[in-house]
Amino acid sequence: MPLNAPLTEDFVRTLAPDEASFKAASEISQSSRLQNLGTSSDGTWMLGEFTGMGPAPYKLSADFHIPNQPVLQSTSPSRYHPDKYTLGMLLKYAHNPDSFGVKSPSIELLARREKVLAAEERKKGVFAKKGGKKDEEKKQLLRLEALEAANHMLVDLAAKGNWFSENRAEQFEKLCKQLNEASLPSLAAQFKRVALVGKEKGLKDPEKNLLGASALANCEAVLKKTIHFLGTDTSKPSEEDYLLEQFLDMHWSISDLKARGYGKTDLSLFELAYERLDDEGRATRMEVSNLLDLNTGELHQSVAYRPFKGLTPIPEQVSYTTPIHVPDAVLYPGSLNRRVRWEKNSETTGVSSSEALEATYGHAIPEFEPVIDEFRSQLEKPFAPTEAVLLLRCAKLGKVNDKVVVEDSNGGRLELRDRRKDYSHLFNFKRAAAMLRSESPALLVRLAVSGKQIIAYPLAMITPKHHLKIGV
Repeated sequence: MPLNAPLTEDFVRTLAPDEASFKAASEISQSSRLQNLGTSSDGTWMLGEFTGMGPAPYKLSADFHIPNQPVLQSTSPSRYHPDKYTLGMLLKYAHNPDSFGVKSPSIELLARREKVLAAEERKKGVFAKKGGKKDEEKKQLLRLEALEAANHMLVDLAAKGNWFSENRAEQFEKLCKQLNEASLPSLAAQFKRVALVGKEKGLKDPEKNLLGASALANCEAVLKKTIHFLGTDTSKPSEEDYLLEQFLDMHWSISDLKARGYGKTDLSLFELAYERLDDEGRATRMEVSNLLDLNTGELHQSVAYRPFKGLTPIPEQVSYTTPIHVPDAVLYPGSLNRRVRWEKNSETTGVSSSEALEATYGHAIPEFEPVIDEFRSQLEKPFAPTEAVLLLRCAKLGKVNDKVVVEDSNGGRLELRDRRKDYSHLFNFKRAAAMLRSESPALLVRLAVSGKQIIAYPLAMITPKHHLKIGV
C-alpha cells in the first residue's frame, strides 16, 4: 500500500538535522543492512529495520498520520533526531517504493499515536473553553489602561525629550510589557523599536534623534489606528479586517473569516519559495510559504508567527515540496500577497510538478513597471504591508557597474540585493542565472523600499522545466 503522502528526496532533506546526516542517510538507503521494509495497509505508517553494531537490529518507524509532518522514531543510540537510519529508510522509499511490502505497526507504536492524538484533542478542548463576557470586559479594561499609558508616554517624550537615557529604557520596557498583556502587539512593537534605536551602537546623537523621531511618529500613528479599531464594529466585513490581528491580537478562526465572506474553494497552489523573517520589534519569527494560485496567477502566503521565546510549542510553517490542492480555504482581504489559511491536513497532492512549472512560468509578469506601480499604490495606504512578493519575467540578468540587476523586455530594471548579512541570496542568484540565462527565466522577488528606491530580494528562479530556490 503506498503512503498517503508524496515522498521526495528534497522533502527528506528538509527533515535532516544537517547535511552530514543526509549524506549518511543516502548511503544507508542503498545498504543491504536496511531490511524488513513495509508500509501499513492504510498508508500512514512506514516501518523497517537496520542491522547495526548491537545484537538486535534497530527498529525504524515513520508515522504519517499528518502527511507533511511525519513522526520519525528509531531505537538506535544516535544522538541526532531524526537519525540517519530513519532518513535512509525514507530515501529508500523515495527512490524505490516497490521494495516495500505490507507491514503493520506494533501495539506500542499505535498506543503512542493514540496518546499524541488524545493530547491534541484535550488541547482543543481547553482552548474552546477560554473566553466569555468577564474575560472580554477585563481585556477591554487592560487595553484602556495600556492606551492611556502609551499616550502619556508620547506626551512626556514630546515635552521632555531625553529619549535614550537608561531611565527611559526602563520605562519603554515596562510599557511594552503592559501593551502586550493588553493584547496590543503592534503598539508594543512600535515602542520597542524606539528602544532598539536607543540601544543601537555606532549611531551618533543626530542620527539617533532622527531615527527616534520617525519611530515615535509611527507610535503615534499606530496608537490612533488602534483606537480607531477599538471603536469600530468588527462584526461587519471590512477592507481593514486583515489589520485587526496585527493591531488588536484578534486571531480570526477560519469559520469567522468564512462568515465575513472570505471563503475560497478548490485552490490549486504551488510553493515557489519559503522564507524565515525575524521581527525584532515583535520578538517574533515569521515563516512564510509563498504559494502561487495556478489558476489565477495570484501569489498568496501561508504564514506561521512564532515568538522567539516560544518557538518549540508552535508548529513550523510547512514547506510544500509538491503542488497541493486545497478544497476549502480562506483568503484574508488585501491587495498583493493575501494570506491564505485552511484546516490542518486538509490539503492533498495536486497537479504534477511539470504541469505546475509550465503554468507558473506562464503567469510570470512580463513588464515590471505596472506591477511596481501597484506596489507603490499599496505603500500609500496607511499601515499596509511595506513589502510584496512578485513573479517577474526577465529578459536580461547581469551587472551594471557594481549592482546586480534584472531587466524586462521594455528595458525596465530592478536592482537585486541581499537581505541578510549572514547569507547571500545574490551568490545563489548568480549561480542560478548562469544555469538558466538563455531560457529567459521568471524570477520570484520580494520588493522592498531602500531610501527612495524600490529594490528586490531574489527568492527563486523558474522556467517551464526548472525550479531553483535561491534561499530562505
